[in-house]
Amino acid sequence: MINRLLKGCVDLIYGTGRVRLKFEDDNPNDKVWAADASKGIVATTNQDIQRGLDWVTSQRAVVILTDQKIISGQWTIPPDTIQKTQGSPG
Repeated sequence: MINRLLKGCVDLIYGTGRVRLKFEDDNPNDKVWAADASKGIVATTNQDIQRGLDWVTSQRAVVILTDQKIISGQWTIPPDTIQKTQGSPG
């Protein structure tokens, strides 16, 4: 119950629904699988990300996962460029 309330508040602050609808209107050929509020930083080395000062200045945006790409604010990531995610094998 509390998690749903917090998610609802965060989605309201980030405008998740509005951003998703605008993206779908602007990109009718992309099927949106998920959209959610997110924070992200650029890491300069292959290391575990820790909370710290980087999170204060992190990019806050709605991340949109489509059948073609992942979009988060200014970043567009084609899925075929992802080599490994944390917790995935080798």
